[in-house]
Amino acid sequence: AFMELFWADLSRIGTGTLANWLGMMKLSYEAPQVLGDCFLGTTRSKIANAIGSLVNAANWILRWPITGLNTAALVCALTLLLRQRFIEIGSLQPFLTIELPIVLAGLLALLAIGAVFFARWRVHKDIALTDIGMSTAAFSLLLAFGIVAARTVIVPEAMANPAIYLMGAGTAIFGFWLIWNYAILIAIVLLAALTIGQVFSGRTDGSVPLARPAAAIGLCIIQGVLWKILISLLWIFIFVTLDFNDRTVAACATDPYHACSYLAGIQKDLTGIVVFNLLMVGVLALAFWSIAGARAVLRLIARRRTEPTEIYMPRIVVSPLVVFVMLAGTLFNLIIFYWRSIIPVDFYSQVDVTLVPVADVIRILVGGGSALTIAFYLFRALQHASRGILHIVRDLVDHQYSPRFTFSRSFLPATNDQRGDHPRRARIEARLDVLMQDLVAKEKFDRLVFVAHSQGTVILHDYLSTNRDELSIRDAKAIDVVTLGSPLSYLYQYYFAKYAAISMGREALNPRLSSWTNMWRIDDPIGNRITMRAGDFIRNVPLKPGGHVDYWKDETVCRAILDLIDPKPPAPFAHQAAVAKADATLSG
Repeated sequence: AFMELFWADLSRIGTGTLANWLGMMKLSYEAPQVLGDCFLGTTRSKIANAIGSLVNAANWILRWPITGLNTAALVCALTLLLRQRFIEIGSLQPFLTIELPIVLAGLLALLAIGAVFFARWRVHKDIALTDIGMSTAAFSLLLAFGIVAARTVIVPEAMANPAIYLMGAGTAIFGFWLIWNYAILIAIVLLAALTIGQVFSGRTDGSVPLARPAAAIGLCIIQGVLWKILISLLWIFIFVTLDFNDRTVAACATDPYHACSYLAGIQKDLTGIVVFNLLMVGVLALAFWSIAGARAVLRLIARRRTEPTEIYMPRIVVSPLVVFVMLAGTLFNLIIFYWRSIIPVDFYSQVDVTLVPVADVIRILVGGGSALTIAFYLFRALQHASRGILHIVRDLVDHQYSPRFTFSRSFLPATNDQRGDHPRRARIEARLDVLMQDLVAKEKFDRLVFVAHSQGTVILHDYLSTNRDELSIRDAKAIDVVTLGSPLSYLYQYYFAKYAAISMGREALNPRLSSWTNMWRIDDPIGNRITMRAGDFIRNVPLKPGGHVDYWKDETVCRAILDLIDPKPPAPFAHQAAVAKADATLSG
């Protein structure tokens, strides 16, 4: 019997542009936390454990204070913008008699309540939007209490200035960004110390693979860069639209705290943040292009060979070059924004980008149909190119995802989820379990042949190792496995400590396992040879270049599967030679 199991739709990425970008936003929240925890599990190295604590703290700062404060502050800024518009309309001024501190404190309280309900709605669906809701609720309340407390010590004339509120929020936000930057800096320094220690002392079996802490730091940096660009662009839009210096001339003139001057300086800082982080993204793009170019040249060389043989391909998933660029770019940004005095050239002073009014920008874009057309097609091309990467990282995150129980859980509905430490992995494996129990066990097959591709090979590996006593497997006399484009060694064994151990044979996976054939294309960015079993039990078969998909169309793959299902009898000549050799042995 032939049965095919689809499971990838369980990642719930959806289709369409909006679903794609929403999936990327969720992934940018979950990947650093989920994968970072797996990369930095408890080790015997104090330095590695310290790196893990710093990266977890940096991830928490991004997910909670920075997200919550920015969301609450942006809502307040939009409210201030709307209020400014009402003030400019003379007939509406009598309706604006409530003091500004009371308006903002009440708005923040309502925002906190709404954010909690939003988090409760999303808690069973995804962790990203749940965290956004809870962080917004927590820091909206903190800002509301801050406004109430400030009202008792700051003169009413100053509290009537809208700029004073954004100045307070901006100071807190930049303070947390400072903590985040220095946490990453210390983690990079510790990573360098760990590297130097392993180089001079000699790496042992108990050493922490440097790729794991480096990848964890890199994921956190990527999330930080994306948030810096996005948040800075939003605030530039707010500041250009509000224009405190023009609309609040009287309040700014009598402000003892110089809030308007502070916000004017913030505009230049935000422009610099966008420019330098976009520069870092550009260098990252060049690094990816250089890796892709090197792989393309090696792919051409491999295609000219008559037989597929293993060839070194530079790693494209969490490439060491990409990680180095991220670490170096972070240090460069620290120098630019915090250590200008120690370098001879002040790069930051060269940032003199004129903030074009938003209305003019929209008028130019709308007036030029060709510009909109080009932007649309570039947007679609980026979405199409990122979709494959999105699915790959989504698979990794879903396999390692484990729910976190924090203080926010008390505000969320109780869960009856009994699927263990990895509920998403369990949900995917449950499909395979249903197929095995309802079909395979009832038909009482005496032989099983599993053919799995990509992430399916990881699911199959975990299923065979944890369900060895199930009826559907126990009745099978033999189990054969064919894996295609498997990331078991290339990604899981390389980064995750749980998969790093090498067992002595097939019994460690399943005693009924009779053969394991692993096939991968030599230019596959995800799949590679599997070295999780000692000896030569796993038969690794490299294939000609062709990428990560459509293995089913390869003749070598089809032949391997058919030979397992219906083994060919030995050729007559080979059979006669074997009989003659046996007769000679017996007569001897």
